[in-house]
Amino acid sequence: MAEHLANSGVQCFRYDAPGIGEAPRVAGCDAVQASIAAIDALQAAHGCHTFAIGGICSAADTGWEVTISDARVSGLLLLDGVVFTGPWYHYAKLLGLLRRLPSEWKHFANRLPAKLKPSAGLDSRAFRSWPDKTRAREQFSRMVARDVRMLCIFSGGYADRFLHHRQFAWSFGPDANAPGVSLHYWPDCDHTYFGRAQRERLIQRTSDWMLGFRPGRPS
Repeated sequence: MAEHLANSGVQCFRYDAPGIGEAPRVAGCDAVQASIAAIDALQAAHGCHTFAIGGICSAADTGWEVTISDARVSGLLLLDGVVFTGPWYHYAKLLGLLRRLPSEWKHFANRLPAKLKPSAGLDSRAFRSWPDKTRAREQFSRMVARDVRMLCIFSGGYADRFLHHRQFAWSFGPDANAPGVSLHYWPDCDHTYFGRAQRERLIQRTSDWMLGFRPGRPS
């Protein structure tokens, strides 16, 4: 993605936060601090004044926190980012069970109570750190008020947190429909966009978003 954007004339800097992937941990420097340090360095070296930040999963969380704390960030890419379950999530989960073939209904009826309970296995809550819903909504509104453009994409690999597009407005209120906020739900894509067609779709949508980017002007 970074190479594609760079070839399109968008200045890019890709990095791994401390302790993520093969990047070593740095004492006294977490992902948010490292990201702000990167912004400082890029501004000093290249004269950049506005930035877009983001990524997948925990990188989306880091992007959220950096955007809240640094006014130089004017664009936020959230891939399977902050969102809350609630009634639309459970509606979609139940609807998915009811869409099973009638011959399977008895089998799934027996499993329904367990299906509707939170999973006992590893899910996003085991390794993600989010504000609560009230705080997240307030932060989201602050970003909208700053004219931060947001591209929010949810994949089918995020089924423990997102199953219905209406969850987004339930999570963030009226500001979820602000002109500078773009929402997509791609249930046919996995969490890492492993398939070539999935990657190309993500790269193209992100590129279109970035190429249309005008700091401070939602479009």
